[in-house]
Amino acid sequence: MNMILTAIDSHSHSHSHIGCNFLSQILIMIGDVTRKQDVQKALRGADCVFHLASYGMSGKEMLQFGRVDDVNINGTCHVLEACVEHGVKRLVYVSTYNVVFGGKEIINGNETLPYFPLDDYVDPYSRSKCIAEQLVLKSNGRPLKKKNGNLYTCAIRPAAIYGPGWGYSLLLFPKSKGGAWLCPYGESSGGHGYNHIIFSREENEKFGWAYNIYMDV
Repeated sequence: MNMILTAIDSHSHSHSHIGCNFLSQILIMIGDVTRKQDVQKALRGADCVFHLASYGMSGKEMLQFGRVDDVNINGTCHVLEACVEHGVKRLVYVSTYNVVFGGKEIINGNETLPYFPLDDYVDPYSRSKCIAEQLVLKSNGRPLKKKNGNLYTCAIRPAAIYGPGWGYSLLLFPKSKGGAWLCPYGESSGGHGYNHIIFSREENEKFGWAYNIYMDV
């Protein structure tokens, strides 16, 4: 299948880790999700958008409250507006399980768990992601401006995501037999959270919902 992937990145670091077999099909754009013009430029001509940009999950960035809201909430608004403006019909938002986590243990939780009241979240990141996820899901079915049809949205809620440039040592986590890094949480008899990307073409009824990404191993 012929496909061009456009990725917007706020850093100009090397992307050699992607692999030479894919670089010819990837257009890297330097931009910021908080700048509306950058998002509009990046999404022009897109058929499907995966919105992964976020800020303030850990470290000193957690204390930059204004930046957290600007990236996670305002940036998401820019993505939604650009999708509607440019006729993008599919938007997958990468959220977090923190939107239903308020510092207390969750046992056998699923997607029916309610959001916490905004004042009850343990940190600004979780609060901002909750607001952004709801904005995305409420935009499901929104009419497109320049094309016939509608924008269909969904959200996925993974555990920790890691990759090149991540500021923490992967030596903190065990490895699976297949070589994937595992991020453990909960009791020792419980599962591990690890993430891989699934590209799917499902019927429109699959949109408008949030999905927890978790697997027992």
